[in-house]
Amino acid sequence: TDVSDAFAHAKWLFQWAFAATSSTIMSGAVAERIRFKAYVLLATFLTGIVYSVTVHWVWNEQGIFSNSKAKQDMLFGCGALDFAGSGVVHMIGGFSALWGVIMLGPRAGVTFTEEWPRGKEAPQPQSAIFQSLGVLLLWFSWFGFNGCSAMFIAGEGGDVAARAMVMTAIAGATGCVSSVVISTSVLSQNQILLSSAHNGILGGLVSITACCATVEIEGAFLVGVGSSIFYHLGDQLLLKLQIDDVVNAIPVHGFCGVWGLVATGLLSSRTNYQRTFDPEMASDCCGLFYGCGWAQLSANVVFALTLVVWTAVTTLPLCYLLHSLDMLRVVNLDEQVGMDEVLHFEGNQDTVDLDMASPPRSHRCVLAL
Repeated sequence: TDVSDAFAHAKWLFQWAFAATSSTIMSGAVAERIRFKAYVLLATFLTGIVYSVTVHWVWNEQGIFSNSKAKQDMLFGCGALDFAGSGVVHMIGGFSALWGVIMLGPRAGVTFTEEWPRGKEAPQPQSAIFQSLGVLLLWFSWFGFNGCSAMFIAGEGGDVAARAMVMTAIAGATGCVSSVVISTSVLSQNQILLSSAHNGILGGLVSITACCATVEIEGAFLVGVGSSIFYHLGDQLLLKLQIDDVVNAIPVHGFCGVWGLVATGLLSSRTNYQRTFDPEMASDCCGLFYGCGWAQLSANVVFALTLVVWTAVTTLPLCYLLHSLDMLRVVNLDEQVGMDEVLHFEGNQDTVDLDMASPPRSHRCVLAL
């Protein structure tokens, strides 16, 4: 019928946006030194295979992690609960980025410090204004991602969507404040760093994505606080391992995605689970902190571990193959001049040739996609 066709089209567009998001997560981590053709190949592989298989596992009624099957067929009797994609979208993008960054290596000239808190010397970000604008646009868009995951903005679906949006706002704001507090107090950075505020917001949004429809207000607050802890722990771990993630996409999307799945198994309330999913399952599959046992938490932990392994056995071999064929990373001179000028410059080519003949500059351009 026309109605079913319209709904199918709407779902396709929604999933297209989710798939694109998973690939753009990787683009930020590998920026400034990956070959454009290599990124296009990785993005196609990520959206066409890695992400698509994961979606089937969780959001298809017959998927191995689905929570829409008969109780006896679901993992731990509950299935994985990932309402809008902390695992499906963000962990897939974040951990695929991890394997890509490991194979690429750090950018030229990046050095790491050993003393606590760990840091790195790297080119300065190009525009704090554009970064702030981008984060605010993402935050606004997140209301659509999480709210529209209810599928219907009418009747009970409208209630679910409204609750998801409110919890999204609370977690993002809490993540921002708690991230800044951690960076200024625990990490002894005597400044209010925009990067901590920005990534705190994004980390809170990533984490609440799995449970925005099932947590209470206090749960959303705890999700935001926990996300800032996972973000900074992930950031310090990458620095210790000397892994150069340009925009900290791996801590924000990978590590905070893990926390989002764990928090879902801890903080999903019985009432909100009943309003969002099968009411008969609410007593068995709500969060551990609401008296429903370990089933939902166990299912989500297994799902999170599976995603880490899945990205490793898919993305890592492809990155290794490209690296072995010298098709993954640009040559050093192109990296120094900047890919915007080498590959995407539309002005006088003599200007690019002059830049490439000059000594390396102190900044580089991010790959324009």
